[in-house]
Amino acid sequence: MRATRQASKLTKRSGTATRTALIVCLPFLLGATVYRWIDSNGVVNYSQKPPRNAMADTLDTTNLRTNVITSNGREEPDIQQDAISPQQRSILDDIERNKREREEELARVRAENCEKSRAVLQKLQNSNRIKVRSRDGTERVVGEDERQQRIADAKDNIIENCSPAP
Repeated sequence: MRATRQASKLTKRSGTATRTALIVCLPFLLGATVYRWIDSNGVVNYSQKPPRNAMADTLDTTNLRTNVITSNGREEPDIQQDAISPQQRSILDDIERNKREREEELARVRAENCEKSRAVLQKLQNSNRIKVRSRDGTERVVGEDERQQRIADAKDNIIENCSPAP
C-alpha cells in the first residue's frame, strides 16, 4: 500500500513537471516574442513582457535556428531544424487541442454570464424595491443609489460577456 502511494506521488510529480516544462516552453513553441534582461542582482530573466526598469533584448522565436559546430570548428545551420519529430508534433497537437478546449469553455462561461447579467438587469430595472440577503442571512432593501450602481454593473457585465470575444 505504501509503495502504491509513493508511486502515485511520483507519477503526480512527473506529470506536474511535464506540464510545467510545457508551460515554460510554450512561448518558444508558438513563436512568441520573448524579452531577456539581467536584473540588478545579475540574474538573467526571460519574459513575454518587457521589464519596466531595465533594458531588454528581444528574442524573436518565430524564426529560431540552431547552429551546429562541425568537426573543423565552423558553425553551420542545422538543416534538420525545420523537421519536427513525431513526439514534438504530438506535443504541438496536444497544445492546440488544449487551447481549443479552453476557448470553448471560456465561450460557454461567457454565454452563461451573459444570460445571468441580462436577467439581473431586467430584475433591477423592473423593480423599484429590491431585497438582498447578506452573508449572515439577514435581508435588507437596496437603496436607489445602490440599485443604480447595480444596474450600471449589470450593463458592464453584459458588454463584457455578450460582446464577441476579442
